[in-house]
Amino acid sequence: RGRMSRMAGILREIKVTKGGKRQLFELERWMVRKGEVAVGRWTAPRDNPYGVEEGTTSWGVWFANEPFGAYRIARPGNVIAKPGNAIAKPGNKLGGEILHAYRFDALRMLTLSNTEVMFKDLYLDAWVRPVAEVSSLSSASELERGEFDNLLNVTIVDEEEYDEAKNRNLLTDSEVRIVENFRSLLLHETYSVCTRVDAAISAAQQPLII
Repeated sequence: RGRMSRMAGILREIKVTKGGKRQLFELERWMVRKGEVAVGRWTAPRDNPYGVEEGTTSWGVWFANEPFGAYRIARPGNVIAKPGNAIAKPGNKLGGEILHAYRFDALRMLTLSNTEVMFKDLYLDAWVRPVAEVSSLSSASELERGEFDNLLNVTIVDEEEYDEAKNRNLLTDSEVRIVENFRSLLLHETYSVCTRVDAAISAAQQPLII
């Protein structure tokens, strides 16, 4: 018996934007449980179009029955812990991934299949970021619930754009309810949401036994 990575093939992420246009992103396909959850990963190459550091990773996680898509963004762990670091001892070399942020998009799921995730973007986004002095955290799951509130900050963005769309009746009543549920989850249940995303990523990284 042996072990092998779950990463196999391409997962197509198709985002239907506010104007109805489709944006396509190709990710490494790490795990798909049809009708339940999909997990993919993008790793930044050198000279990528987003201007992020080579080796930066973005894990994408989509649950079939949730009002959000999630991205856990991390830098390569090639930095040295500084004095005052809230997690690691000063001077320790940090390996693995260093958490930059979680980004959440409010969405209405359209398709979650074996090779494709397609969703309609619903304007509102949220960022969950470590405070400045935390430089060695790889995921929110390393924290206890009480620590989380002190070491990560939540910011809801694009609220004016969402309000304008709602006032112009560009969203259905159902879509407005989805967005309001999204806002409540990210403001009041942030720890649970982030750790659920972490659990899906961890499950995707478990090797297959062959």
